[in-house]
Amino acid sequence: MYAARRTGLKKEMFGYVRGGYARILERFTEQLMAEGVDVRTNQATRQVWNLPSGRVVVDLANAANEEFDRVILTTPSPVVYKLCP
Repeated sequence: MYAARRTGLKKEMFGYVRGGYARILERFTEQLMAEGVDVRTNQATRQVWNLPSGRVVVDLANAANEEFDRVILTTPSPVVYKLCP
């Protein structure tokens, strides 16, 4: 976006994806799942922490703790701060 303002044309030049971020995230999820990644959405989470082994534990609100190799949180930063001690 920064480069769009520096072109010297004095006008904004941005693209738009039909469906917005929802479409981008939907396609990203499809691609990850096609590659065998366990993707979970809409998971109420109480806490996330790292183990000494490098694995990540997620304390899900409606289930027992689960371990993962990697976790991506797509919540606002203040929520991430509260979830990850």
